[in-house]
Amino acid sequence: MLKVEKLVVRYGAVMAVRELSLEVGEGELVALLGPNGAGKSSTINALTGLVTPASGRIVLDGKDISHVRTEDRIRAGLTS
Repeated sequence: MLKVEKLVVRYGAVMAVRELSLEVGEGELVALLGPNGAGKSSTINALTGLVTPASGRIVLDGKDISHVRTEDRIRAGLTS
């Protein structure tokens, strides 16, 4: 359902997310855990389109949504 491939999020010279890859299947619930500064919020912001990733790919239901607007990602079912 959701597949993330080598997601990189940068804020200037700071790399907040370094080549994150994950898959979430239909009906699965996933939690991102980690200390402050681990990249949890940056990951969610990149998945929802609030932050533009430096590189990587986000695929939802087989469609690449890496460059899709936030509103369209929500309409496509990224959040509920």
